[in-house]
Amino acid sequence: MNSDDSWKDFGNVYATLERDICRRTYEKHIKPVVTQSSEGIGDKMIDALDEFKKECVLENEITKIREELKVTLKKKREREEEDKRRQEEEDRRREEEKRRRKEEEENKWEPYWTYAKSIGLIALGAITLSDEDLKCNVTTLPHSKYNDIGLKGVCWKWNEDAKKSFGLTGEGCGVIAQEVRMLYPWAVLQGKDGYLRVQYNMLREMINVVRNKSLSLCM
Repeated sequence: MNSDDSWKDFGNVYATLERDICRRTYEKHIKPVVTQSSEGIGDKMIDALDEFKKECVLENEITKIREELKVTLKKKREREEEDKRRQEEEDRRREEEKRRRKEEEENKWEPYWTYAKSIGLIALGAITLSDEDLKCNVTTLPHSKYNDIGLKGVCWKWNEDAKKSFGLTGEGCGVIAQEVRMLYPWAVLQGKDGYLRVQYNMLREMINVVRNKSLSLCM
C-alpha cells in the first residue's frame, strides 16, 4: 500500500473526526446562544466561542462560527428594532383609535345635552353617591333606561367603606359615577372626601329628551 495514500486516508479520517467534534461542540455551546435574543447573544457569544475553541481545533470552523455569531447578532438586532418600531406604531394606532372612539362617544350625546339646556330641562338635584370604590358585586342590567344615553344600568352591594363612611348598606341600582364622568363630566361631582356623586336628575332629564325626540321623529 502506498504510504502517501495511507497518510491521506489518515488525514481524511482525522478531519472527519474533528469536524464531528466541531459539530457536537456547536450543538453544545453555540446553538443555545444563537437562538436567544440579540441581548443574550451579545452577552454570551464571546464565552460561547471560547468554549467552542477549547474542543474544536479546526480554524476554518472557528472562523465560520465567529462570523455566524456576528451575522446572527446583527440580523436579530435589526429584526428586534423593526419589531419594536412596528409595535410602537401599533400602540400609537390603538391609542389614537381609542381616543377617537372616546371622542365620538362623548360627542354622540352632546346634541341632546345642548337641546336639554336650551329648553331648560336640566336642573340640579338628586346628587347621589355612586362611586365604584364604594360598591362590590356589581352586575350589569340587560335592559336599563340609562342605555338610552349610552350608559350601563347596574346593581351592586355597598361595601365596607360605604358602610363605615356613609352608613350605606344593602343593595343599590343606578349607574357608576366613573362611567358617567367619561361621557357627561358635568353630571358628576366630587366631594371633599374624594368620592364621586352623580346628579341623577340630569341623567333622567336627558333620557326624557332622547325619548321625546325619538317619539317626535316617529310621528
